[in-house]
Amino acid sequence: MTKLPKVITLFCCLFLALANAFAGSDTYRTGLRGAGIAVNSQILTQDVWYDHMQSNSDWYNYAGGGLDYSRRFANVAATGRVRLQYDGTEHLFYTNPWELVVGYRVQAFAADGSLLLDRDDELRLRYDPAYNAGQVDIAVLEYPGAHRLQIDLTSVSGQPNGQFTLADDFILEGSVEVERYFTLNPSVVPFSSHRLLNANPSGEHTTIQFFWSFAEGAEEYEWQYQYVSDELSDGQSPADQLDFREAR
Repeated sequence: MTKLPKVITLFCCLFLALANAFAGSDTYRTGLRGAGIAVNSQILTQDVWYDHMQSNSDWYNYAGGGLDYSRRFANVAATGRVRLQYDGTEHLFYTNPWELVVGYRVQAFAADGSLLLDRDDELRLRYDPAYNAGQVDIAVLEYPGAHRLQIDLTSVSGQPNGQFTLADDFILEGSVEVERYFTLNPSVVPFSSHRLLNANPSGEHTTIQFFWSFAEGAEEYEWQYQYVSDELSDGQSPADQLDFREAR
């Protein structure tokens, strides 16, 4: 009787979302801390795909309805934020109340580079050591639709204890959060292969490393193996034997 060859079978299954496209949210941040929060300082933060979108047309803004599978990706939503926060990492003790006010000029840009807004805004933090006094240790303003923010500081006032510069437990951050769909071509089959690793003192390999090509738009990869036989087709066991009967 002909023996079956030893077989390791690898299945690469791509689990998709929203009809052959993958959606995910990413946030990109740039910030200043402590003494860096000063007049004339600048924060520039943008979607990692922003520059690509300025020079390529392989994307679109998804507004409901059908998907355009001829495009590489679709932007579903974007929100820019500016955040001022006191995180207390310096463990400083303030005996007097204070109100920190940071003013800035903000420019927000859409995915196609068009200017959404250009205006002055400010954020305030407040501290009062009195018992049960109201406090604000984080303040945030949002800019819907922004894929790029340019923030130029115009004023900083109310530094605690009359400090000329702020301690490092004050943070000013600009961020852009984007939800995006990447189109998956279901006809593309990832190339997969493997290699043997970690030979033991007897020369036997104890680990197999599997790898496969990247498939843009895939949400998840799953691989499975199936033990068939330790024997070759001629009935002999290979010298470099791999036993997967108790593999996990």
